[in-house]
Amino acid sequence: AATVCAGATVQLANAVAGGVWSSSNIAIATVDANGLVTGVAAGNVTISYNLVYSLAPLNENLSCGVSKQITVNALPIVNGINGNATLCVGKTNVYSNATVGGVWSSTNTSVASINSTGIATGIAVGTSQILYTVTSVQNCSKSQSLVINVVSASVPAITGATSVCVGSTITLSNSQVGGVWSSLNNKATINNSGVLTGTNFGTASVQYTYTNINGCIAIATYNVTVNPIPAVPSIGYAPGTINPQTGAGGGFCIGRTFTVVGTPTGGTWTATGGIIVNAISGVASTVSLGAATLTYTINVSGCTNKRTITGNVVTCVAARNSNQNNEKNSFELYPNPTKNYFNLYENSLIENRRIIITDLNGKEVKKQNLINGNNIINVSNLSKGIYFVNLISKTEVLTKKLIVE
Repeated sequence: AATVCAGATVQLANAVAGGVWSSSNIAIATVDANGLVTGVAAGNVTISYNLVYSLAPLNENLSCGVSKQITVNALPIVNGINGNATLCVGKTNVYSNATVGGVWSSTNTSVASINSTGIATGIAVGTSQILYTVTSVQNCSKSQSLVINVVSASVPAITGATSVCVGSTITLSNSQVGGVWSSLNNKATINNSGVLTGTNFGTASVQYTYTNINGCIAIATYNVTVNPIPAVPSIGYAPGTINPQTGAGGGFCIGRTFTVVGTPTGGTWTATGGIIVNAISGVASTVSLGAATLTYTINVSGCTNKRTITGNVVTCVAARNSNQNNEKNSFELYPNPTKNYFNLYENSLIENRRIIITDLNGKEVKKQNLINGNNIINVSNLSKGIYFVNLISKTEVLTKKLIVE
């Protein structure tokens, strides 16, 4: 006997034309006028082909026919597919079926694929059907399907400044709310509000991660240049400038005009209290009594550092005359600490003074003759450390500590 699966078809034929096809039980199988048998339900059925003809001379109608037994095999019972009907591009979902022995497949592999264990991967936005097909021992197959939508998430670009100084902050933003900020290296940190803090010189990379209601993830990345803080500048008085700090306790004498210089060049000057200063030239004047400061600020790639001279603007006594040669002598060093040079103001009229600079071991590293007033001492060739500046005259030696940075 021929076999057919329920829901499937098998084609029968007879060489003699003109006959009529019929089924003994259309609840089990049907047959059409062309002999195409369709299985309906499990069971056995007889498919017949009958030919009617007239026999002369009586023109009596006679019939004859043939038949064939057909066995209709039942389809396997297949449970429904379990799993999420939404899948994110680039992500996976796991699908399952309680019926064992089936085979997984996707009707649109350009949108989603699925492996033999039921793990589906979203490939592109679109729609596909996930099929689970079970085949019986009679080679009858039945499938269950699940339509899945493959979707994606998107996130706008990050906006904000593109540079920051070490130790300073900027605020980055994204118009998509609900995302999470994170830093990708050790050049910067960033908090949940998008406030980025530069931590190390270099290029900081951060990302903003957004997860939509379907669990799809979109990531926006952003680079920020982290610039270093420049070294603390050195400051002093210009060569030939009479030291304005000869008042009591190193105070600024009122009524003086003097020039301050900073290293490296290119910075700007500001003053507070009783001093006014030209921001570019460094020409300053003491105009009123009281506390005062002079500050030199350098700016490199938007990052700043500064050094400040502080003191009080005071009324100073008149300069000593030539009859005061026997008074106690003193001298001043500034800036101290220094990097390249320092000013030494020698406020005595004693002639033939000189300095000898020694290191901590007492080794002489520099010597220089002095003039009365301000002297510029170049120490750019000295290593970082502590030194002693010895001011030597015919009658005494005065010593002060100097720090070279």
